[in-house]
Amino acid sequence: DDPPTKPEPPAPPGDPPLPAPAMAGHHRDVAAIEAIVATFDAAWTAQDPVTYAAQYAGAEWIGPNGAIQTNPAIITAIYTGILTVSPLAGSTRQSTIRSLTFLTGTIAILDIDARVTGFAAPPPGIVPWQPGIIRALEKNILVKRAGEWHILRHQQIVVAPGI
Repeated sequence: DDPPTKPEPPAPPGDPPLPAPAMAGHHRDVAAIEAIVATFDAAWTAQDPVTYAAQYAGAEWIGPNGAIQTNPAIITAIYTGILTVSPLAGSTRQSTIRSLTFLTGTIAILDIDARVTGFAAPPPGIVPWQPGIIRALEKNILVKRAGEWHILRHQQIVVAPGI
């Protein structure tokens, strides 16, 4: 007979920990995709909509309201408004890679948990996840072409309070 196992201790109160990212892949590929995520955070915080939107060049982009865009100029205009004149102007974005799954050596699925803080007020229709924090979950399908990773499809949803 096996000895009885001890039950797991309860999780600490507060925000549940995120699962460890599943990032099996060549370390250079992981680093390249991590750099895309870091570019999102740096460009958002620097209020640089051109660099931010450039990460979606050639991608199908679906925003939190369900709008579908493929035109890079429109995607850039959306982020120009968000980062320069909306209530989110001057805010900070901090992302965590929830999961990075390589389906092949040239196709990957990237899940990001992004949190925006430091905003004057939430934009119309957006309810903060917690006071002072807007949280979004983003799913991205990436392809590697000519040795470079690019986002092919992007979809995001704003996380409701209490989720």
